[in-house]
Amino acid sequence: MNEADFAWFVGLFEGEGHCSVTKVKGRGARYPGLVIRMTDEDIILRVQSIVGGSVTGPHKSVTPSGNPGKPMYRWTLTSTEAVLDLCHRMLPRLGSRRTEQMQNVINLQAYGTPVSQEERFLSHLEYDGDCIVWTGHTDKFGFGTFCVEKGSVRKQAHRYAFEVAGIQCPKRLKNLCGNKACVNTGHWFGNAVDES
Repeated sequence: MNEADFAWFVGLFEGEGHCSVTKVKGRGARYPGLVIRMTDEDIILRVQSIVGGSVTGPHKSVTPSGNPGKPMYRWTLTSTEAVLDLCHRMLPRLGSRRTEQMQNVINLQAYGTPVSQEERFLSHLEYDGDCIVWTGHTDKFGFGTFCVEKGSVRKQAHRYAFEVAGIQCPKRLKNLCGNKACVNTGHWFGNAVDES
C-alpha cells in the first residue's frame, strides 16, 4: 500500500476504529481484532482495498430515540498475524487513547498461541437437540457466515462445516431441519460436486 493511502487509513481508524481482544468460549484462548463501523459503504470498501479484512452490511441500526437509523457497514480484520502487523505499523501515528488500545492488542502475544481458524469456527457453535447452531454473524437470509483466509473471505458457515469435517461439500444444498443457522452436515442434503 502506498504511504498516502496508509496515512488516510490511520486517520480514519483514529476517529472511527476500535481494537478488541476476543476470548474464545470454553477454550481460554484469545485473539485480536480491528473494527470500523459507519454508514458510508464506499469508505468501508476503500478501507478493505487498502488493508484487506472483510466487509459486512448493511446492518440495521436504531437511533437513541428508538427510530430506524441509517444502514451500517462494518470492516473487520481478525487474522492474528495481520492485526498485529497492522498495529505495529499504526502505533507511532496514533494518539494516546488509541495507542493504549493498540498496546493492549499487541500484548496479546503474551497470552499464548493464537487460535486456529478451525478453533475460531468451533467457538461459534452451540448444540440444540440434533442441530449444531451457528452463533456468529449471519447474512440477510439467516445463513451463518465465517471469515476465512486471514479474514478477507467469507464463507457460509454450513458449507465451511463440511471442510472442517473433511467432507467434500455438495454443489447444491438443501436444509433438512429447517434451521438456516444449523451447521450439522447431516442436516444438509445436496448433489455431489461436478468434477468435470
